Amino acid sequence: MKQHFNRENVFCLLLVVLFLTCSVFIDAEITCQQSAAVCTQLMKRMTTFVPQFFGYKAASDFAIGLAFSLLISRIVYIIVGNATDKSIKEFMNGQDSFVKSTINEISKNAFVGAFGASFPQRYIDEILRTSITRPLYRTGFEARYTLLNPASGHGVIMHANIRHRTINCGKRDESITPGLVIDAIKTKEFIENTNIESIKVDGIELLTEHLRNRFLNQLKNEKSDNIEIRTKSINIPPGQHVDLEVIYSILKNFHDNEVHRSILPTDGLTVYVTDETGRSLKVGASTVHRAPFHLDNFGLREAEKKWELKTPTLPHNGYVVYWMDEVLQRKCMECGTLKDGGSVQKHGAA
Repeated sequence: MKQHFNRENVFCLLLVVLFLTCSVFIDAEITCQQSAAVCTQLMKRMTTFVPQFFGYKAASDFAIGLAFSLLISRIVYIIVGNATDKSIKEFMNGQDSFVKSTINEISKNAFVGAFGASFPQRYIDEILRTSITRPLYRTGFEARYTLLNPASGHGVIMHANIRHRTINCGKRDESITPGLVIDAIKTKEFIENTNIESIKVDGIELLTEHLRNRFLNQLKNEKSDNIEIRTKSINIPPGQHVDLEVIYSILKNFHDNEVHRSILPTDGLTVYVTDETGRSLKVGASTVHRAPFHLDNFGLREAEKKWELKTPTLPHNGYVVYWMDEVLQRKCMECGTLKDGGSVQKHGAA
């Protein structure tokens, strides 16, 4: 019995062609087995037709040829494609290592050209790691310290209020995690008189009750003397900034100090210290930087002092604020155990 190759048969062939075309060019999930099944059905239909079809014969020949061509292309892609993808990945990994080594060599050559000296690579890496890798910059840094008498016990309560603005100078989003790190003495008096009052970003309080309780638990139970508290991460888009304010209190000794270092470069420093103890404490400050502080007490009360550093600081630069009971200092100087302006170092980093 003869079957005529009608419009429906040609439409079926065109659907097969479209199916295989989508598989090759859109990378649909078609396997070799599926492709073979489609072509088997195509061959069955074609072998039962009598090849005497006027205008439809040309269409059928074209459909058959295109279908087989696309099938072969798909099979080759399945067999060779995975191996090719693996080779490409290995090649790109090799290029990544090459680029990194090239950047290191360029940075080393740049230092040689700029300073006329061939510094060790590890020294160059440290400079890049600490100073350039993060495009964050601080401005408007202001720290206010007030020395107070505790309600009970001995020592001095140092109340601190630190403010600054962090700017994203890069082209990508950057993040910061505001917080506080202190050195704890772990005595009963220290725990009773040490407190974190506030950690704000753009005026929004980030210090939750849960964080307060965790801080107190660390003071009481943590074995380490370094107590750290961190709030949630804050995102800073390119060219934008956030304003940070941290307020805390720590119990200190009559002659003690506070050390502050910033992990980010900062556009200068302004530090205030006010003595409210009534003990006429001798107060001083010095920078952890190549340039010294400038003392500026104009318009301030006798018990208040102000220091300024207008030179930008590098990461891990900072300052030390120190104080001493004047009577105790005089006795120490008389016995020759302390020189004028000296202080006993005891870290308390914020």
